[in-house]
Amino acid sequence: MKTIRKHLSIYLFVLCGFLSIDNQILTIYSAGETGVSGTNWTSTGVNPITITANNAAAINTSVIEGYLDA
Repeated sequence: MKTIRKHLSIYLFVLCGFLSIDNQILTIYSAGETGVSGTNWTSTGVNPITITANNAAAINTSVIEGYLDA
């Protein structure tokens, strides 16, 4: 149950980040950038994790999967 709550909190914070983006594009796909930051995006925090994007940003799916598995 604790794991489910952790995953839900991550989803909610990522979703809130998407909702607050104005005229910006955040793409999550297999050819995106890896790590804790990249061109026009950064991730901070432990639990919850916040992903911030500016302008057009591409994040690799493994970044999101890694946070969900942590």
